[in-house]
Amino acid sequence: MRWSWLVFAGACWTAAPPPQQPYAPPATPAVAEPTRAPVEPAEPLAPPSGPIPPTESVTASRSGSSQAELAARLNEQGRAAITAGDFDRAASKFREAVARVPEPKYFFNLCIALFQRGSYDEALTACNAVAPSGAIEPLLGKADDMIARIRYEAHRQNVPVKTP
Repeated sequence: MRWSWLVFAGACWTAAPPPQQPYAPPATPAVAEPTRAPVEPAEPLAPPSGPIPPTESVTASRSGSSQAELAARLNEQGRAAITAGDFDRAASKFREAVARVPEPKYFFNLCIALFQRGSYDEALTACNAVAPSGAIEPLLGKADDMIARIRYEAHRQNVPVKTP
């Protein structure tokens, strides 16, 4: 088979089939059961130092903190929820953080939480918001990798996703 054009894929140029050929997902090693490997959040996770506090909305008036501090606290709570496997709670915390301060790392962490719970359309939307929110490398590369992974998993599971 002859390859007629090149596509930039991550860190190197690779040969790709001509556009008229059907989509073929990247080759993956065969496994007995389909599994999802956990995705690393934008910052390294640390185990919770104590019990996770009850879920309650954090308000600036109660603690006297700035919106950025509250968003950082919500981000930490979301990361702890991802570590515990509670992806719904994590997505909720990251959404609150994004609403307070729309930083790229909060969008990326929201993308991971939504991907892990299987909400591929919402995860794509969150990952696509990383670049416009002012992200720089290496977070841009991680977001692009997540977008490719989301599309691959959705295709593999025959889940339709909207392409922005």
